[in-house]
Amino acid sequence: MAQLSVFIASFAVFLFNPLALLLLWIAISPVVSNFMDKPFLNPFFGSYLLTDAHVKFVSGFSIDELVSFDRIVLILVLAWVACADGIKPVANRLLDYAFLAFLAALLIGCSHSLNPVHALKVVVDSFGLCYVAYLIGKNRLASEDAHRKILTAITVLGALLVAIGLIEFQIHGHLPGYRVTGPFRYWENYGLTLIFAYYVLWYMVNAMEIGFWKRVFFVVLIILVVLCIFLAETRTILVAIIVGTSVIYAKGFKLLNRKSLGIFLIMSFLVVVFLIVSSDIIKSTAFYKERISRQETIHGRVETYKVALEMFRLNPIYGIGIRNYQEKMEEYSGKFEIIYTQVGKTTLHNSYLVVAAETGVIGLVPFLAILYMAYKSVSRLASGGIGNDRLWGLTMLGLTVSYFLCGLAFDPFFESTIDNKLYYLCLGITVGKLSSNEDSADDRIFSY
Repeated sequence: MAQLSVFIASFAVFLFNPLALLLLWIAISPVVSNFMDKPFLNPFFGSYLLTDAHVKFVSGFSIDELVSFDRIVLILVLAWVACADGIKPVANRLLDYAFLAFLAALLIGCSHSLNPVHALKVVVDSFGLCYVAYLIGKNRLASEDAHRKILTAITVLGALLVAIGLIEFQIHGHLPGYRVTGPFRYWENYGLTLIFAYYVLWYMVNAMEIGFWKRVFFVVLIILVVLCIFLAETRTILVAIIVGTSVIYAKGFKLLNRKSLGIFLIMSFLVVVFLIVSSDIIKSTAFYKERISRQETIHGRVETYKVALEMFRLNPIYGIGIRNYQEKMEEYSGKFEIIYTQVGKTTLHNSYLVVAAETGVIGLVPFLAILYMAYKSVSRLASGGIGNDRLWGLTMLGLTVSYFLCGLAFDPFFESTIDNKLYYLCLGITVGKLSSNEDSADDRIFSY
């Protein structure tokens, strides 16, 4: 009944207003969940919708899972876009070709997976729906009105995640080694989703003509977002935000107003002073002791990376198959001394090595092409956009750096959670804006 209710409710909203369904999905889909089951929860919406807690997720997927909220919403909205406006492959065609080539490589990887059905589900729920989100963003959401509504939905999502994270910390924060995860299974997905709220709020503070108190509210929310990322104890995401924000100010030094630059420099100075003066306090925190200073984690990552590189060396063309890394780790780890890693249980914690090991060159090349062309697209809008579109390009530049930097330290890209789809939705909006800006500048379609 729960599955049928989700489908009926989604379809009803879709008939009323297709864009409203998309906005509702962005704002609440990660939040509506069985929150009381912390820390081992299965979200009510999303790809874990109907998986029994006692059944291993890797055993495949049931027919019931075909009605997961993500698939319902994105496929319905894509159908609406295709019927209303048509799909425009002319805008940034090479990025589309790279995406399609990568999806083809993933399907080849599914064919020699130990569990082809589960591998296919992983591909559909991750990069399959990411490409759908990209097409929706590019073809329908680049207008000022639609873009503003998307930003509002992401802001609402960020506020809800902050509220949930703070409440969760108050309830469970006293438990040894506890990390805030919000309505997600893993803390990395919680932190990565908060990154989108961080950058969207930064954009709204700098681009929107808003009142003083509303601006103060957004700034306070930004601070709370960073605090919740800290409570999730995600080192990589904190570093990614610092690097991404620095890239924004380095690239947009001439565009951003002096007040924004002054605030950034003052905040940077205060952070540096705090790190120097309060180093002993920082070293006494559980975050530092359990996450930052642990050498075992670094040694364990090195061990898994060595095994992945061995897999790629011995299977350079097609890889070992989608979702086969853990199952085949023991087979390829014989020549290495494995001390800090649980063979067959530890994930790789590097999305780029996952792609290399499991799909080989035929997957790695188009994946890196997607990364390169995404960076090139947002850079072009940041350099040549008109008005607030240029500021959005700068925002996406920081987000892109942060997002792909996170892939170096954990495996976010193959997760079926909303964070990946949000990135490609925003990337599609950026490409759509870039095409419109360059059309209006010299009446030509953007292409490489």
